[in-house]
Amino acid sequence: MNKNQKKSKLPRLLKVFEEADFIVQQRVKFVYYLCIAALLTNFFVLIKTVINNVTGSIDGYLNLPMIIPVFMGVLFYLTSLFLLKKGYYTLSVNIILTTALTIVWIALMRSEERSISRVDAIAYVFVVLSMVPLMTKKGRYLSLL
Repeated sequence: MNKNQKKSKLPRLLKVFEEADFIVQQRVKFVYYLCIAALLTNFFVLIKTVINNVTGSIDGYLNLPMIIPVFMGVLFYLTSLFLLKKGYYTLSVNIILTTALTIVWIALMRSEERSISRVDAIAYVFVVLSMVPLMTKKGRYLSLL
């Protein structure tokens, strides 16, 4: 089999990984699309939160303790995407996992809903933790989590 046939087609942003083996390319592609999806989701949540704060508040001011964690999530996902573009796969993955877990825990701690809703939301922690084997390299690097 020709070596070029086994190579995966990567997005232009990930040119650094063109010479990597097939498995690394697949992992990088997965992390890239996951980061884009998380970035877009957090961006739309940020816009929704800002609009809800401005229209729902009596004085029209923003509730910064509610907006800052979502904004920080957007910044961290952008940083992770930038690091992935530069070729720092492991650091990028650790930032994604840490950011996702932090966002879930902040949402759980700041939630004023009933305890049943909070128990239901704990499932998101397991969703994020289930991504760890997909994203980390077995035996080579230790995840920061």
